Amino acid sequence: MRRMHEVRSAGCFDLARAMAKTMTAFAVAALFMSCGDGGKSDGSLSDAGVQDAADGYTDLCTETESCALESGVEQSDYLAPVGDSDRWTFSVTSAGTIAKIVVRNDVTFSPIRLQAVLFGPDGVTAVAGPENSAGNGLQRVAITVKLDQVGQYTLRVLEVGNDAQDRRNPYYVVVTLVSEPDTHEPNNTYTLATTLADGQPTSGFISYQRDEDWYKISAESHAILRIAMAPADRGVSPVRFRWELWSLEADRRIAESDEPTSGAWRVENRAVGVDAGDYFLRVLDLDTDGVDADETRAYQLTVTREAEPDAQDLASPNETPPAATTIQLGTTVDGYVAATGDLDYYKFRVSGASASSPKLVVVEATLPEASDVDLAFSVLDTDGETRICETRDRDLCYADRFVLNGSAGASSLRTAHVVTRSGDYFVVVRDFQDNDFDMDHPYHVTVTVPNDPDTYENYQGDSRSAAVDVPAVGTGTTGATIEFRWVEGYLSYANDIDWYRFDIPGPPNLAAGQNGDWLVEVEIEMGLDGPSGPPRSTPVELQAFFRGETFDYGGYGKSCRRPDPNDPDPCQYQDSQNSFRQEIGIAQDDCLVVFRERTGLGSHYFRLSDLNRDDFDIGAYGKYRLRVRAIAGCPAGGKCEGIYTDPSGNDLCGRP
Repeated sequence: MRRMHEVRSAGCFDLARAMAKTMTAFAVAALFMSCGDGGKSDGSLSDAGVQDAADGYTDLCTETESCALESGVEQSDYLAPVGDSDRWTFSVTSAGTIAKIVVRNDVTFSPIRLQAVLFGPDGVTAVAGPENSAGNGLQRVAITVKLDQVGQYTLRVLEVGNDAQDRRNPYYVVVTLVSEPDTHEPNNTYTLATTLADGQPTSGFISYQRDEDWYKISAESHAILRIAMAPADRGVSPVRFRWELWSLEADRRIAESDEPTSGAWRVENRAVGVDAGDYFLRVLDLDTDGVDADETRAYQLTVTREAEPDAQDLASPNETPPAATTIQLGTTVDGYVAATGDLDYYKFRVSGASASSPKLVVVEATLPEASDVDLAFSVLDTDGETRICETRDRDLCYADRFVLNGSAGASSLRTAHVVTRSGDYFVVVRDFQDNDFDMDHPYHVTVTVPNDPDTYENYQGDSRSAAVDVPAVGTGTTGATIEFRWVEGYLSYANDIDWYRFDIPGPPNLAAGQNGDWLVEVEIEMGLDGPSGPPRSTPVELQAFFRGETFDYGGYGKSCRRPDPNDPDPCQYQDSQNSFRQEIGIAQDDCLVVFRERTGLGSHYFRLSDLNRDDFDIGAYGKYRLRVRAIAGCPAGGKCEGIYTDPSGNDLCGRP
């Protein structure tokens, strides 16, 4: 019976080795321990036969002959023959000791893949190092584990698949036993969380693999927690920290922050909401595979309770559209971006809007003093999610306004949009990158629904078919000189485009003295205090394009300057630079001619817009003025001589 039992045990051992090729390290350890008398209670296995120095190597440790490890002293052995498993032992005299185990080789090519499994004094508890599945090169398997039992531990070193050997190249093993440096251990779960004192720094370590540290701090309703994390210099440490803020029941992660790769870790303010009680902080290694640990690199965590300064948030947190604060049109409301990631939603009602009677919505937000906050806001449709101009303007929807990250000084942002439905619309105010906060300086937000001062506005967008007809004055379009009426208008909202149509006669509808060719003169001005008054500031960079039915003559007004390498938006000008008066034509010593080949095809147009389509101005100095004059013919010998020729090189001016 004894002999049959031994055979049965050997068969189990062979099966375990065969199955190990496709199993994890934990499963390998469990399978080894299930093989009856072939495996011992301390994790040892009966020897399957060991080759020795006669084959060119000496196998010091075997299944039956363990080798003792001394803390901090590196030793070596071989994994050979196939199926070899080496047993190393060391003793722990104090519970809570940290064991740092490294198994490595020192060659660029090896047929084996190193694996290490640690067994506790009971011979059952197993901790496995990560498998080095790459193989065939320099390998390093590291186990850093906290040992809670006193006694002898067994480290088994084997080949991952138990189907390879390396008789020429030894592997090296070392165990280093160190005391746990973290005085707050054990705090690996929220139920064991360490209590933090308000504003007092607390130090800790991620001192072993899969270590994580939990802390708790009490907070009143609407409190803000200021979280500062200061790790020691990283150097060559594998650990890169992360902190997480968790809810009262530790069932919802409120926020998280990762140690930056360079520079100081940013201090964050985090709002906890309406519920008072204990909130939790979790500190762990950023690489969530649980492999990295370093008992020498400390972090310092400081959590300070702050009072919420925002009256709107105190009344009812307005972090989402359903919880938005209602504001009355024309009333300025103050708020604070008091926490990292703080979002303040406001709701306003627009009445009487329809497709036939659109309404103009103007939103202004200011932060009058210099602040760490890069002010930003978005205007949203009635669903609280879609931008207010998404459907109408698509890629040219400028409902998001912001100050660039890192901007200095006061902030002032404005936008205006058209709505064709009554209902509740939204504004959300925030920091541009959601990473800065300011508890000392409030912002101000105002929403108005003013009357549009542009009497020609038809809200048809970029549509030539909706162009306003500009009549000729005096003799109309039958004389040798046609003067069209002055037109005045406003760019009243973001992406406002104004079209005007001018009926410059062409064949066959020509009066006496007209041949279908016309010298054109244009006067255009923007931001002037009256026809002869001084220039005033306006945010609009006016562009005017003169066009025929099938031909674009070019643009007038502001154009995009050569970009400065440090300018993130090279097509924005200072408001004080945007007022201008420009005259084009013979009287200004230049030449603009529309010929019969164009006038015979139909009308001519002016299209006016802001350079970037994002600015508007309905103020006293936001008015633009435009006048067009056409003089029949293009006389020979004049200023236009030789400028316009046909394909044969003949001058087009001077034609009958």
